[in-house]
Amino acid sequence: MTEPAAPVAGRKYKHCRWLLLGAMLLMLIPLAGAAFLIGTESGLQIIVRAADQLAGPYFSAEQAQGRLLDSWQISKLRIQ
Repeated sequence: MTEPAAPVAGRKYKHCRWLLLGAMLLMLIPLAGAAFLIGTESGLQIIVRAADQLAGPYFSAEQAQGRLLDSWQISKLRIQ
């Protein structure tokens, strides 16, 4: 008589690996977005445009150059 095959040890934790991978991706996506915003000139321009739209008449800026991580310049900045 043959005995039933023993369950594979890794099969028990297969769902845990997928949950861990999903949790890691959920953390990496916002971190990548933040790195883009503070590490690129395009990110700085997005931040300045968003601030301009959200603040209404209290904030305006013409042009942003540089990166937030090091040097940056904003021309025609008005804060009321």
